[in-house]
Amino acid sequence: REEMPGAEVTFFLRRPDGCERHMVEGNKDLNLAILRLHDGFTPELIENVCKSNRMCTADDLFGMGLAGNPSELATVSVATVPLADLGRCLGFVLICRAAPEGLPAEELEKLGLITCGLSRAIRGCSVPLPAQS
Repeated sequence: REEMPGAEVTFFLRRPDGCERHMVEGNKDLNLAILRLHDGFTPELIENVCKSNRMCTADDLFGMGLAGNPSELATVSVATVPLADLGRCLGFVLICRAAPEGLPAEELEKLGLITCGLSRAIRGCSVPLPAQS
């Protein structure tokens, strides 16, 4: 969140029984288009994004089945960044920002650089520890 001021950040983490969604505390006044964008992330779309295991743009997301009105979502810039560990997709980070500011490639590259460490931390939190004797 500090690296991308004004952006809304949501983590989508894969679980055996589906997906967990974690919104990072941020703007209290969420853009209506961003709220509708979140509603468009169906289980099928989430799985498609995870299977792609790459950064996705709004066009990619619509191609994968994002539900919503493209003209309404034109007011929002959106990208997903994969969270992968040892080649396995653990989920992804959804970044949204009002379209005028957009999501410059430099910011997305910075985010991409830290996702390796984030992925390891997520895997570490997800793996059950052996019982202590």
